[in-house]
Amino acid sequence: MFLGFIFEKLKDHLVELKKEFRLYKYSKKNNCNLGKNLNFLGSLENISIGEHTTVNNNANFRFTNAKINIGKNCLIARNVSILTKAYNIDNQKNITIEDMYAKDVNIGNNVLLGSNVVIMPGISIGNHSVVGAGSVVTKNIGDFEVWAGVPAKFIRNRNVSER
Repeated sequence: MFLGFIFEKLKDHLVELKKEFRLYKYSKKNNCNLGKNLNFLGSLENISIGEHTTVNNNANFRFTNAKINIGKNCLIARNVSILTKAYNIDNQKNITIEDMYAKDVNIGNNVLLGSNVVIMPGISIGNHSVVGAGSVVTKNIGDFEVWAGVPAKFIRNRNVSER
């Protein structure tokens, strides 16, 4: 019984190490920085992370049937979730997994996503934009825009001296 328990735990650790090694190889190949405890659900062929982009710890990216494209020089804080699937709640009385839809998510270059941000399916975020911590993004965001809230709303344009 004890040996069975030990072997089961070893198997679990080996599965986690294999997953971490795949992400390590991906980060080296794409010259990006990936934190610890990432939950990337989907084939790495369905995600593109640009050079010098940092994805901090505990990110939750779900891209089984759609793609996530993240540009260069982005800063993605802890606990950010990017979802490419959601439930169609108006199709029929019972909500089922079969009623899910999938849409790509696109994030431009030099984007800052604060801690605990949730990006919903089908969203595009423009270059040089900022999403405040704890926001839920349900609408597309343009270049140089600052958004925050639940749901996220436009706050202002970034005040930058050079575009």
